[in-house]
Amino acid sequence: MVSRLLGNGFPGDFMHEYFSIKIAHNSLLVGGADLSDGVNLINFISTNCHNMEAYEIIIRPATLEDMPKIQELYVQTIQDSCKGDYSEMQLAAWISSVVNEDRWRGALSNEFFLVAEDDDKIIAFGGLENGNYLDFMYVHHNYQRIGLAERLLKALENEASRQGAKEITTDASKTSIPFFEKKGFHYVKENKKHVNGLEIINYRMSKGIH
Repeated sequence: MVSRLLGNGFPGDFMHEYFSIKIAHNSLLVGGADLSDGVNLINFISTNCHNMEAYEIIIRPATLEDMPKIQELYVQTIQDSCKGDYSEMQLAAWISSVVNEDRWRGALSNEFFLVAEDDDKIIAFGGLENGNYLDFMYVHHNYQRIGLAERLLKALENEASRQGAKEITTDASKTSIPFFEKKGFHYVKENKKHVNGLEIINYRMSKGIH
């Protein structure tokens, strides 16, 4: 990491982020406010007032104690969100990496790694490696398309910019390409990775940041 880090691997000026989400079908972001205490509040309001749900979500630095919940969400998100783009055998091979304890401990200890919580439940996580590579970006399927992924990505991009990066890259799954394209990432190349004898394709993507 380029910047001076605290013992938990996070820059000293990183602040927890809190935001409230009110969500319904066909929701529309109508406004936001930066509060004086550094807390960000976002309200999502829909023209459809039926089936309204409310979430109070906190984005904070991850700790090693979060690892079991992060691993569980990793598996669940792949199974629930990627099944339309990869075969069952490919999904199983992809998920098999969850048992690599050293890999997870290394990521949580050395990366700028954030989790999002709703009522003490981890519902999303993302990791920035070496200040310019988006290593992880997973959101629980029930919390997709409410603006959470965008907020998490923005926090990681801000950290990359703070560390002096001019570009951020990632290896995106087929499932996540539309999201990253919408957020300004561009296709670089196709990757063919072999896991347990199975070929799994993802895509190197990049985005210039300021």
